[in-house]
Amino acid sequence: MTGGFLDQGVAVAAEAPGPLDAVTACGDFVVGYVRRRPVVARAVLLEIHALGDAGLEAREEMLRASEAVFDRTAVWLRTTEPELALPPPFTARTVVAATIELLTQAIWLATGDAYDRAREAIRHTWLLGLYGHRNIAAQSG
Repeated sequence: MTGGFLDQGVAVAAEAPGPLDAVTACGDFVVGYVRRRPVVARAVLLEIHALGDAGLEAREEMLRASEAVFDRTAVWLRTTEPELALPPPFTARTVVAATIELLTQAIWLATGDAYDRAREAIRHTWLLGLYGHRNIAAQSG
């Protein structure tokens, strides 16, 4: 659920007319993908821990690949909004971990409402990660 999956999500986002639409489109893709493949997603997101060190290594690969997508998105946003600073370190890990937790909850509840709530929360989480630090810096500076 990494390589090709992440590439598909980026391709969907790249077709969007602007940054906010890109985040929404990618979130829709991710939640839709997981909803259509709950058994695979559950294995990758939850049950991978049962594989011991090999599973944890695979999970770390997935996290790093997902973080790289977040980091590339942040760099791309700077091309559309040059005044936007890059997010602080570890923001990517935070956003990815929260996304996984929200997807896990939706898989567990397995209702349309749970997937809809996850989709909206994931969108807000990514937007907070990509833009929220600007507000924090302004308030603390």
